[in-house]
Amino acid sequence: VTGGWDMRDHDRFLRYRTQFKGQRQVYCEKTAHDLVDHDIASVQGHDRWFDRYQALLQRKREAIRSWRTSRATPGAPSDDAPDSELLDLESEGAGRQRPVSAPLGGRRLQAARG
Repeated sequence: VTGGWDMRDHDRFLRYRTQFKGQRQVYCEKTAHDLVDHDIASVQGHDRWFDRYQALLQRKREAIRSWRTSRATPGAPSDDAPDSELLDLESEGAGRQRPVSAPLGGRRLQAARG
């Protein structure tokens, strides 16, 4: 997931973000200077997107951990609502939807029927 950016541009952004951790203005300026297709405003916007994406991934991990714990504990309340905000963010800027999986074929379908 690259937030609609080219993989190489996103990788360079991540490299500078890691190298200058905690110095947002420095790594945004460095990235904008090195990437011809992106100005400082574009890099700052990508940085905000990436922060939001990371926060949603953390929420997803916590929800899965909580779900696994609740499955192991009989009678515990469950939250089965999908986090559509993360799915929307993953596809943001991608310009296309993920392909839908093909239905079960031949032998697997017959085996599932019994």
